Amino acid sequence: MLVPFASGHQVDQHFLKLFLQDGHLTGRLEMDAGYCLPDLRSADDETLPTNDWLAAKTDAERDRILIEGKKYLSSILLFQLGGEQRVPDIGFGKWGTDWPVYFDQRGDTFARMVWDVRLDYGLASGHLELVWNEDEDGPSLALAIESNGKDLPLSTVDQGEERSLAYVTPGRKAEPNRAVFSSWWAWLVAGFEHVLPLGLDHILFILGLYFLSAKWKPLLAQSLVFTVAHTITLGLTVAGIIPFDGEIVEPLIALSIAYVAIENLFFEEVKPWRLSLIFGLGLLHGMGFGSVMSELPVDRSSLLIPVLNFNLGVEIAQVAVLAMAFAATCWFHHKPSWKVIRVVASVLIALVGLYWTVERVANAMKPDETTEVQTQLTLS
Repeated sequence: MLVPFASGHQVDQHFLKLFLQDGHLTGRLEMDAGYCLPDLRSADDETLPTNDWLAAKTDAERDRILIEGKKYLSSILLFQLGGEQRVPDIGFGKWGTDWPVYFDQRGDTFARMVWDVRLDYGLASGHLELVWNEDEDGPSLALAIESNGKDLPLSTVDQGEERSLAYVTPGRKAEPNRAVFSSWWAWLVAGFEHVLPLGLDHILFILGLYFLSAKWKPLLAQSLVFTVAHTITLGLTVAGIIPFDGEIVEPLIALSIAYVAIENLFFEEVKPWRLSLIFGLGLLHGMGFGSVMSELPVDRSSLLIPVLNFNLGVEIAQVAVLAMAFAATCWFHHKPSWKVIRVVASVLIALVGLYWTVERVANAMKPDETTEVQTQLTLS
């Protein structure tokens, strides 16, 4: 969403649902209205436009949002059919959100809008591909597809990516490429990427565990306990059973990073309370992971596969972080310099954690410019 606030749990995405039909496809694309404007896309201001921001716009200003939005989407949402580039018809749909089943747990008040998308196949045949022609620093695309009345699993299309959708034959329904939309794989990748490379706070937490004891058995035990714990609160958060308050959880996550690193300065082996501590901190981190999944259009009536595979991706990423740390430091493990390395690394991790804690508390104490005011938008 526009420019992310300094947090490990922001997801920058637009949302597109495509409907594969006879002779054509249609779609509904949802995005933040403010992102239509070039001056807001390039601004350093981290304030996100809200419903109040949109309600205050004049008709002329809203017309500019529509003109700039269509120009922007026409440049980044492209298709290829049979190897030839095709530009879809894009038109304004409505102000507001289109998929409440996906967003009913969201705590934001972003000014959102929906665009209608249509592409006629004509007599063309061949592979149908979506081209997300967005800049490297721009949003990715959360993509869902409905074919023959059935929803295919959600996937993420990254910036600059070409995604195979279906095979088109004139006179027949487009056959979706189901291999591309493997639900377990999509969520596993999402979980992995949330840690590597996106989750610097989670990477530092895992490194904090590593610099207590570099032995594999206690490391994997801590990692597994952490995963079990955050699986619980992730599922409960996404299901809406427990609320997520970023102003409380985000500073506590940063503080947990500092805590495990500071503990390394006083102990050199895993104490009996360590696993219980990691479990408790895992419950906290799980709420942060849950906020990520709540940003994605996940069907909350069928959470088992997304939650389990997202967590599997997180666990694989955690093991990868431990493996890379081990490869980088194993030569020093039995040398006198290892104690110096683990102390210096722990101090640096603790300082970063404390800095993030102060920063996030300060941000939480700022006047909330995105507080929702119950105002009906009456737009002509």
